[in-house]
Amino acid sequence: MGQLAEGSDKDAGSVRGPEHGRSRQPSNSTFSARESRDAPNPASEWGSTQEGWPLPAYMLRRRYLWVIMAVFLACGVATGAFFSVPPTQQSSAAVLFVPSITQPGVTGPTNPLLSLGNSSAIVASVIQIVVSDDETLQKLAAAGYDATYQVIQDLSQNSGPVLLITVEDVSPQQAQGTRDALVAEIGTRLKALQDERKVPQDLRLTTVLLTSSREPILDHKMQIRLASVVGFGTLGFALGVILLLERSSARRRSEATSTDVPASEKKAERPPNDPGVTGEENTFAAMPDPRLILRHVP
Repeated sequence: MGQLAEGSDKDAGSVRGPEHGRSRQPSNSTFSARESRDAPNPASEWGSTQEGWPLPAYMLRRRYLWVIMAVFLACGVATGAFFSVPPTQQSSAAVLFVPSITQPGVTGPTNPLLSLGNSSAIVASVIQIVVSDDETLQKLAAAGYDATYQVIQDLSQNSGPVLLITVEDVSPQQAQGTRDALVAEIGTRLKALQDERKVPQDLRLTTVLLTSSREPILDHKMQIRLASVVGFGTLGFALGVILLLERSSARRRSEATSTDVPASEKKAERPPNDPGVTGEENTFAAMPDPRLILRHVP
């Protein structure tokens, strides 16, 4: 009986052992499929990849050809925006306020350039306010000079009573014409102010044109600003579209990988008492080992 038990044990091991082992232990292919399915996909969620790359940079690296095309597109759009706006023509002038040669309390004529002081600077400040009002703007516009201008007082050290005029327009003729009309308007307003106060002729202030630009200076600030805004905006929008498309593609790849596992591997992964197992497989898995039964036979 002992020999029968041993023989039966060997037979059972040769016949039932492999089947029993296959029913309890999944194959290596099952583990490989499970590991490949459970392995983290660097493009499946926001964060950083296992290689240390931030996920947006990882996605852009995968689509580097699209990124290059986006950069060229942004450069082209920025170039078009730069040349779509004409450069600004800037014309300037400086006007000096000079006191009269006759000074109160002084006998005989004097050098007016030696009398450039606070009183002349105060008058220049008053004229600056006068020519910056809406009345002067409408008067110049009615005469055909509608360029943008600015009149400020020169506040640099030891500058004297000087008004600085800056005129900007896309047309060089408009810039130069508005500048000349504004210089003449400053003299007209100064004369009207002194006429209104009945200032004697020998005590009146006059204006002298110190400097003026012969040709307008090209200013590209507006073009550069517009090109920068449009270019960077286009590049940011293009990169955002690339990231969204790459994330959608990565999600589809992840779903396809999880659904492509073979049916035999899925069957081997299920436990014996899983409801999805058929009745025959469940009965076979629940049967005791025949070797254990034959060992106890007397």
